[in-house]
Amino acid sequence: MISKVFYAILAGFMLASCGGYEDLEFERLMYKKTDSLFATQRLALKKDLDSLCDVNFETYFNEAIDSIKQKQIEEIQIILEK
Repeated sequence: MISKVFYAILAGFMLASCGGYEDLEFERLMYKKTDSLFATQRLALKKDLDSLCDVNFETYFNEAIDSIKQKQIEEIQIILEK
């Protein structure tokens, strides 16, 4: 999913933020690299997450339907008890 390079750049960015004014240029470059890396990794993550949703859609859908049915049954029972 997220590559080791991304974590290395992120760690470098975090360490750079602890420095003084002389590190501002390095921090700016790290922002730029992190943004570009995030943009490329975001597409790969989206594909992975979409495929997980496709695989689990039926299960999630059935659980949602069961939950809605249960809630409606409870509401009907409350109305009938009045």
